[in-house]
Amino acid sequence: MPELGRYILRALDTFDDDHKAMNRALRVGTDLRSTLSRVAATEFRYLQRSRRWLLELELVVRYCDDEAFAQSAREGYRDLDDIDGMIYAKALRRHGYRFARPWTNETAYRSIQALLEGAMLRTLVDPDAGFGSTRSDEGSYARTVVAFVSNIIEPLDES
Repeated sequence: MPELGRYILRALDTFDDDHKAMNRALRVGTDLRSTLSRVAATEFRYLQRSRRWLLELELVVRYCDDEAFAQSAREGYRDLDDIDGMIYAKALRRHGYRFARPWTNETAYRSIQALLEGAMLRTLVDPDAGFGSTRSDEGSYARTVVAFVSNIIEPLDES
């Protein structure tokens, strides 16, 4: 059965629409804080609507002890670290910043991904927890990402 899980995970392992939406959000923010907030809120909303993420979560919980499945899941996460880390790095560059050492695009996004999935799990059982955005509020997930990223960046001209 883990083989079926690996097959399904590979088949689901594309978030192209999410990445397009996040890239569009890059162009909306007028300053670093609003840009990061828009990107984070966009990603949260996309995942919140995604039934695919729920299926992936179920597969990970069910088959995480199978080494071949776990390797496939790790590869998928590393792809997200790379792709989504680049989106956040673009947001930073647009406003004259980069991740400060020892952070890289990938390691920073790995932490953002952990925040995202934790917020999503909480939202599944407590939709009123306030992680998602509304018309008048960006949501606590986006605020948390802004606070986190703001503490691990430096201006581009610093070494």
